[in-house]
Amino acid sequence: MAGMEDLLGDALKFANLGGKMPMDKLMANLIKSIQVNTLTQLRNTLTQRIDELTKDGDMFADDSMNPFSILGVTTASTEEEVNKAYKKKAAKAHPDKESGTNEEMMKVNAAYEAIRRYKGWT
Repeated sequence: MAGMEDLLGDALKFANLGGKMPMDKLMANLIKSIQVNTLTQLRNTLTQRIDELTKDGDMFADDSMNPFSILGVTTASTEEEVNKAYKKKAAKAHPDKESGTNEEMMKVNAAYEAIRRYKGWT
Protein backbone atom coordinates (compact mmCIF):
# COMPACT_ATOMS: atom_id res chain seq x y z
CA MET A 1 0.00 0.00 0.00
CA ALA A 2 3.05 2.23 0.22
CA GLY A 3 2.77 2.96 -3.49
CA MET A 4 -0.77 4.30 -3.01
CA GLU A 5 0.37 6.45 -0.08
CA ASP A 6 3.23 7.88 -2.13
CA LEU A 7 0.87 8.63 -5.00
CA LEU A 8 -1.62 10.28 -2.65
CA GLY A 9 1.17 12.30 -1.03
CA ASP A 10 2.42 13.48 -4.44
CA ALA A 11 -1.14 14.43 -5.43
CA LEU A 12 -1.57 16.41 -2.22
CA LYS A 13 1.73 18.23 -2.71
CA PHE A 14 0.81 19.06 -6.30
CA ALA A 15 -2.66 20.31 -5.27
CA ASN A 16 -1.13 22.45 -2.53
CA LEU A 17 1.68 24.07 -4.54
CA GLY A 18 0.66 27.51 -3.40
CA GLY A 19 0.86 26.39 0.24
CA LYS A 20 -2.47 28.03 0.97
CA MET A 21 -3.90 25.11 2.92
CA PRO A 22 -2.37 23.00 5.69
CA MET A 23 -1.57 19.47 4.54
CA ASP A 24 -3.94 17.80 7.04
CA LYS A 25 -6.86 19.96 5.91
CA LEU A 26 -6.02 19.30 2.27
CA MET A 27 -5.91 15.56 3.01
CA ALA A 28 -9.28 15.69 4.80
CA ASN A 29 -10.85 17.56 1.86
CA LEU A 30 -9.43 15.06 -0.61
CA ILE A 31 -10.77 12.10 1.37
CA LYS A 32 -14.18 13.75 1.67
CA SER A 33 -14.21 14.40 -2.07
CA ILE A 34 -13.34 10.77 -2.81
CA GLN A 35 -16.09 9.56 -0.46
CA VAL A 36 -18.69 11.86 -2.02
CA ASN A 37 -17.71 10.80 -5.53
CA THR A 38 -17.87 7.12 -4.57
CA LEU A 39 -21.30 7.50 -2.96
CA THR A 40 -22.57 9.48 -5.94
CA GLN A 41 -21.39 6.76 -8.34
CA LEU A 42 -23.01 4.08 -6.17
CA ARG A 43 -26.31 6.00 -6.04
CA ASN A 44 -26.30 6.48 -9.81
CA THR A 45 -25.55 2.80 -10.41
CA LEU A 46 -28.31 1.66 -8.06
CA THR A 47 -30.82 4.12 -9.53
CA GLN A 48 -30.00 2.93 -13.03
CA ARG A 49 -30.37 -0.71 -11.97
CA ILE A 50 -33.73 -0.06 -10.29
CA ASP A 51 -34.92 1.74 -13.42
CA GLU A 52 -33.83 -1.22 -15.55
CA LEU A 53 -35.60 -3.69 -13.27
CA THR A 54 -38.84 -1.74 -13.08
CA LYS A 55 -38.95 -0.81 -16.76
CA ASP A 56 -42.00 -2.33 -18.44
CA GLY A 57 -42.74 -4.48 -15.39
CA ASP A 58 -39.60 -6.59 -15.81
CA MET A 59 -39.03 -6.56 -12.06
CA PHE A 60 -41.88 -8.99 -11.50
CA ALA A 61 -42.39 -11.96 -13.78
CA ASP A 62 -45.91 -12.47 -12.40
CA ASP A 63 -47.95 -9.25 -12.46
CA SER A 64 -50.08 -10.53 -9.58
CA MET A 65 -46.98 -10.20 -7.38
CA ASN A 66 -46.12 -6.67 -8.52
CA PRO A 67 -46.89 -4.36 -5.58
CA PHE A 68 -47.65 -1.47 -7.94
CA SER A 69 -50.17 -3.58 -9.88
CA ILE A 70 -51.74 -4.88 -6.68
CA LEU A 71 -52.52 -1.34 -5.55
CA GLY A 72 -53.20 -0.08 -9.06
CA VAL A 73 -50.50 2.61 -9.03
CA THR A 74 -47.31 3.25 -10.99
CA THR A 75 -43.70 3.78 -9.93
CA ALA A 76 -44.27 7.49 -10.57
CA SER A 77 -47.24 7.73 -8.17
CA THR A 78 -47.02 10.18 -5.29
CA GLU A 79 -47.25 9.20 -1.64
CA GLU A 80 -50.76 10.65 -1.52
CA GLU A 81 -51.86 8.58 -4.53
CA VAL A 82 -50.37 5.40 -3.05
CA ASN A 83 -52.05 6.03 0.33
CA LYS A 84 -55.40 6.63 -1.36
CA ALA A 85 -55.09 3.47 -3.47
CA TYR A 86 -54.06 1.46 -0.39
CA LYS A 87 -57.08 2.62 1.61
CA LYS A 88 -59.42 1.79 -1.26
CA LYS A 89 -57.94 -1.70 -1.78
CA ALA A 90 -57.76 -2.37 1.98
CA ALA A 91 -61.43 -1.48 2.38
CA LYS A 92 -62.37 -4.05 -0.29
CA ALA A 93 -59.91 -6.72 0.87
CA HIS A 94 -60.67 -6.50 4.59
CA PRO A 95 -61.78 -9.88 6.01
CA ASP A 96 -64.83 -8.27 7.64
CA LYS A 97 -66.14 -7.35 4.18
CA GLU A 98 -68.18 -9.86 2.21
CA SER A 99 -65.64 -10.13 -0.60
CA GLY A 100 -62.52 -9.77 1.57
CA THR A 101 -60.16 -12.46 2.84
CA ASN A 102 -57.18 -12.60 5.18
CA GLU A 103 -54.94 -13.57 2.28
CA GLU A 104 -56.06 -10.67 0.12
CA MET A 105 -55.61 -8.22 3.00
CA MET A 106 -52.12 -9.56 3.67
CA LYS A 107 -51.27 -9.15 -0.02
CA VAL A 108 -52.50 -5.53 -0.03
CA ASN A 109 -50.57 -4.74 3.17
CA ALA A 110 -47.39 -6.34 1.82
CA ALA A 111 -47.70 -4.41 -1.45
CA TYR A 112 -48.19 -1.14 0.43
CA GLU A 113 -45.15 -1.75 2.64
CA ALA A 114 -43.02 -2.81 -0.35
CA ILE A 115 -43.88 0.40 -2.22
CA ARG A 116 -43.18 2.54 0.86
CA ARG A 117 -39.74 0.91 1.25
CA TYR A 118 -39.00 1.20 -2.48
CA LYS A 119 -39.91 4.89 -2.45
CA GLY A 120 -38.08 5.55 0.84
CA TRP A 121 -41.19 6.75 2.65
CA THR A 122 -40.70 4.62 5.77
